[in-house]
Amino acid sequence: MSKKQITVSAMVLKWARTTLYGANKQEAAGRLKITIAELDNLEANDPIIAVSMLKRMSKVYKRHISVLLYKNPPKSQEAPKFRKLPSFEEVEFDRKTFMAIRQAQEIQNNAIFLFENKENLNLKELIANSGDWNKLATKLSGLLKIDKDFRFHSKNSAQQLKMWKRSLESLGILVLEQSFPLSDIRAFTIYDKVAPIIVLNSSDTDNGRIFSLFHELGHLVQKQTDTDQILDLSISSKHADEYFSNNFAATFLVPKDLLNKDVELINSFNDENVKAIANKFKVSTSVIWIRLKDFGHVNQDKFNEIREKLSTFDPFSVSIKKKDKSGGNKNTYLYTTMNRKGEFFISEVFNALNTKRLTYYEVLDFIGIRAETLPKLQKLMFT
Repeated sequence: MSKKQITVSAMVLKWARTTLYGANKQEAAGRLKITIAELDNLEANDPIIAVSMLKRMSKVYKRHISVLLYKNPPKSQEAPKFRKLPSFEEVEFDRKTFMAIRQAQEIQNNAIFLFENKENLNLKELIANSGDWNKLATKLSGLLKIDKDFRFHSKNSAQQLKMWKRSLESLGILVLEQSFPLSDIRAFTIYDKVAPIIVLNSSDTDNGRIFSLFHELGHLVQKQTDTDQILDLSISSKHADEYFSNNFAATFLVPKDLLNKDVELINSFNDENVKAIANKFKVSTSVIWIRLKDFGHVNQDKFNEIREKLSTFDPFSVSIKKKDKSGGNKNTYLYTTMNRKGEFFISEVFNALNTKRLTYYEVLDFIGIRAETLPKLQKLMFT
């Protein structure tokens, strides 16, 4: 065997390809500059390949060469078993989506280490109330110490989203925002009793992400690793898990007593006053219409009429391109890092540094940041 050749595991090569390209063999082969038949052969038999090809695979698959030399895929990096998805070998997601899943999984594995493998007791309490979405919403409000001022204090949905994220993170639930096509996934969860994780799509609207945040929490309390492509609010009870998550999110975000008090002087509902109510609660108008129907403020005929008039009953099916809110802020990269990794996770990394559980260089690796920007990130996080 030439010194420039090496034997590698076909199983590892297939794993490396599917966790970034899924079933899209054509793109993977194209980037490797080989045919699909050659790719199939590499993944069927433990091949002897040139070191130059191994380096190319490392670059294309975004896996370190040392990982590609394993005999078996590392357990900690195996693809999550999503409840509604077939294996990664059969899914054709965009590479950004696969990468978002991989990054979320890496953060979760690191968080399990940071949390010293201790069970999240807050989530355990929520799971104990998972049989009734009303009780679950009440329990969550109690754990978060939510009052009316908290719900209506924020000036806009972006601010409210940040407040809700930080609230869930205070319970030890990791909340990340990654960018990937909305046509692939709107949000997903990876359940773990130590480090449960919710990943929102940063391409979605603020109101869309607010609803997704609690819809996905509904999946976590059902101990589900799940993906949601469309959050269909009209879904029936035949789809029990989605129905539960929808109802829990709506119940928590728009409590019956607060909505009834807000609409007690309204005799007739229309697009204008419903939009005003939706803006107050920081949810879509569709959520408000459903809650109005649930509490008898509009009858089924009126609801059906409105439903047909809406441009889209699913309030999150249209992507709204966000304006740059940074105003050219030089710290935009750091704010993006805080969203992608989660403020809670980053704070735990810094705690581990302070207690000497992580070295300085391990901190850079965990957060994925350059050494010269670390002091700036610390300043943004803790001042």
